[in-house]
Amino acid sequence: MNRSEWLALLLAAAAIVFQSFVPPTVGLANNGDFPKITGPFDVGNPSDDKDVMRFADLKYVVDSRYHYDSGFYSSELLFVVAALALNSVFGHPNIFDLRFMGAVHAAFFLFTLYLFLPLARSLPRISRLVVIFFIIFVFTDVVYVSYFNSFYMDTAALLFLLLFATLFLRSVSSRRPVDRWLCVAAAVLLVTSKTQHFALGIPIALLFAWKGGLVTRGRDRLFQTLSAGIILAATVFNPLWGTPRNYSSMAAYSVIFSGLLPHSTNVAADLRELGLDNSYRQYIGTNAYSTNTGLRDPHFEAAFIQGGYVSRIALFFLRHPSRALDAATARMDTAGLQRPYLGNFDRSTGRPEYAKSQSFAMWSGLKTRIFGRHGLRYLIYSLLLTGFVTVLAVARRKSMLPGMPEAIWTLLGLMLIELTVASFGDVLDSERHYLLFSVLTDLLIVCGFCLAASAINATAMRHSADALFKTATARGS
Repeated sequence: MNRSEWLALLLAAAAIVFQSFVPPTVGLANNGDFPKITGPFDVGNPSDDKDVMRFADLKYVVDSRYHYDSGFYSSELLFVVAALALNSVFGHPNIFDLRFMGAVHAAFFLFTLYLFLPLARSLPRISRLVVIFFIIFVFTDVVYVSYFNSFYMDTAALLFLLLFATLFLRSVSSRRPVDRWLCVAAAVLLVTSKTQHFALGIPIALLFAWKGGLVTRGRDRLFQTLSAGIILAATVFNPLWGTPRNYSSMAAYSVIFSGLLPHSTNVAADLRELGLDNSYRQYIGTNAYSTNTGLRDPHFEAAFIQGGYVSRIALFFLRHPSRALDAATARMDTAGLQRPYLGNFDRSTGRPEYAKSQSFAMWSGLKTRIFGRHGLRYLIYSLLLTGFVTVLAVARRKSMLPGMPEAIWTLLGLMLIELTVASFGDVLDSERHYLLFSVLTDLLIVCGFCLAASAINATAMRHSADALFKTATARGS
């Protein structure tokens, strides 16, 4: 990298270090999901029972009493293994410091940025500086960096998405084997980060099957087949074996009884359409984690798992598009707030419960002011952004590197999948479940700016060439 690129990397590192390691350290409190990742490693927090969600505690205990076979297999586990290895060398054997997770996550992010920065050289100088500044400004915002000091599977999804996008760009431009195979690995780790994201493997696999030959020097059909097959295999593995058997049913339960039925004008008709009888009325207003949830009854749970309610919900929304729009905008009302209602600070700092860091929050704060509690506005923005980038990609496709238009359309597809799954797949933790959707919209802003800048630059070059030609013609005559 050149000096300006090293400077950009150092600025990003400084922003992350200030938030993640300089007291008062910023993290994200446990909403109850941490044991899904920490349980197999006997890592737990004695304070979680009474203070879960209120504080982002930094010290965890390593003890067999916290052992929990959660049944979740996420690529986030790789980061936990690395952090535990660091803790064993530099920390206390029976105490785990969450900042080791922050260090591993931060190093991975900065490595991805290191790989990306030289790719921006193809842009005009001013445009390159604007893109680099925007990327640092956005992706070192506390809305993303707060996840570094946490055990959320969302962090792996965020980091592997950024790595996948960067490595595909490098593969198209350099066609080096190491870049393309690492890109495939990043795609696999993305779709296995969390069940919510498994469907992202479908458009990514199609991209490799369709245009994967462009990242090899000989348009290797073997690579196209292998890469698409590997990614599809990971896509199938995640929902079938990557989570407990009842996980999707728990989300479906919450959608039906906490999302759909409380706002129904004809509960009996909706119950029938969903394949439920009138006895289920008693659960309206509960979710999968409520104290009076029907899922606490083993017989109810077994029957509900067998009911196939995920597909029934999908059909319900297809038959009632107005209800689907209401559900999406209601979810996006909360998602527009950007940051989860979780504490950012350790209890030892003396900060109040649920206190949020206001440092490095300009980007998320701006989006919160525009979209917070304005779900329809947030939805329209995302669709307009999709249309804008699509038009630019189509208009500029002949001047771009082969495979780049399809890569941008793939990003658009990923964003629409995340929008759909986050809007209709659950009703809890909207801000967190829309995290990857937010990342993708921010990436599409970068794509849109780069496409617009290249179009403006090409127009300016044509005008300069025309002017030079006219001057030369006039002198010749």
